[in-house]
Amino acid sequence: MAPKNMKEGKAEPLPGKDSRPREQDDEDEEEEEEEEEEEEEEEEEEEEGEETTEIDYDCNVMNKSHLKPVMNLMDWYIPGEAHPDASEQLAGLCLGSPFTTVLCTPDDSPEESEVHGLITLVDLKAQMSVPCMKRIVDMINMFDDRKYFQQIFDTKCVGFVINERTVSGLQELGAQLFVNLFDEYAAAKKKVQFDYFLVLARITLARTDDDQPRKGEPQKKKQKRKAASPSVACIAEDDLVSSSFINPENWCCWQSRAAQAPLITLPHPENVHRNQEGEVVDDSSKHVSIPLLIESSRLKGLLTDVKKLDAYFATA
Repeated sequence: MAPKNMKEGKAEPLPGKDSRPREQDDEDEEEEEEEEEEEEEEEEEEEEGEETTEIDYDCNVMNKSHLKPVMNLMDWYIPGEAHPDASEQLAGLCLGSPFTTVLCTPDDSPEESEVHGLITLVDLKAQMSVPCMKRIVDMINMFDDRKYFQQIFDTKCVGFVINERTVSGLQELGAQLFVNLFDEYAAAKKKVQFDYFLVLARITLARTDDDQPRKGEPQKKKQKRKAASPSVACIAEDDLVSSSFINPENWCCWQSRAAQAPLITLPHPENVHRNQEGEVVDDSSKHVSIPLLIESSRLKGLLTDVKKLDAYFATA
């Protein structure tokens, strides 16, 4: 026997009930549940964002207890394949520089210090005989078809700014470290008057397609370059924006760079980057470094731009 309100297999709405099909009600309930879940996820992300701002860092003068963690830091700062000897040598140069500052957290013990970042200034020409320094310079020269960098390295005094952190962002802290480095350099009684400053700026590639030749580059030459280092990606100046740079202060360096210098990329095939919570950043395998030359005459303007990253300098 068919139930009431059923005629020829078609359901009729019961008195006082919504005339919408039950399927519509189910869809509405699912949409409401999805919206509630999205709101909860947004609230959790906001809470996590608030938690990250509570992490404090100390800026300390580098000492021997920092050597091993600095070696680990240099291991993925140096372009190309990992090389323990090069990392140890560069860490030693950092220790010997009077301008080196390391970034630690307050709860790090002096005996087992963790280094979350480092910035220093090294005389490139004076240290050129050290294999790690020669390795970096040789790699830059190898990818510089115009030999612009080599001419500068051979004829000018160049200060090598080693600036790296294991956490992304932190533009205020990066600005303070960068400005403090050059304040110390300016105040030093014994120092080399550098004509240029070299910065290796780590960037994230928006695309990693290396199948297309560089602008104006013959196909045959492109194939030769690709065979020499298949990890090197082709990018153009228009590809780079502020968010491309892992360390925000290096965006300012990019804007103050010597315009005559060619844009070249140095690979980091084995390296990964981590966020402030220590998690591996997505697509960190796409990170490369670009060498930037900054003329000393443009240093004042560069520091003015870097100070804009931190509101502290506006009130100081």
